[in-house]
Amino acid sequence: MTKALARALAPEVRVLAVSPGVVDTAFVPGRGADFNGKVAASTPLKRIGDAQDIAAASTACEQRVEHIAALKPDICTLDLNTMNSGGQVVINTPGNVRRMAKVINAAGVKPEIELFDSGDIALMHDLLRDGTIEGPLLTSLVLGVKYGFQPGPETM
Repeated sequence: MTKALARALAPEVRVLAVSPGVVDTAFVPGRGADFNGKVAASTPLKRIGDAQDIAAASTACEQRVEHIAALKPDICTLDLNTMNSGGQVVINTPGNVRRMAKVINAAGVKPEIELFDSGDIALMHDLLRDGTIEGPLLTSLVLGVKYGFQPGPETM
């Protein structure tokens, strides 16, 4: 799915996944420039990853909530979903949601869980079960986003 999104959205949008595939390191013996070049030719950006790419992907979610740790508001939004929203793509993997929730919890801030579709509800239950978030919850159903819950009795 990550490669499909990257092909569809490159070069305007970079799609992050911490499942890096080929990364230019000395970790795998015998993997040289010839191999790297062949793999790079098959990727949307025509290059393979490097250590800086992995570091940036790993820290991106913490950076998205660093202002929460600094400002410590009473509540803040914790979006659980990955979805298309207009011309943008919001990407939140369950692992990244857990990492952001850890920062939010450490700051003593109450997360407001925005539910855009039914998958968000399933993930919310998983986060409750594993202790990532604790009740009582503050949740909002977000209706009317093109690829999310649509407003109407059938949604309710």
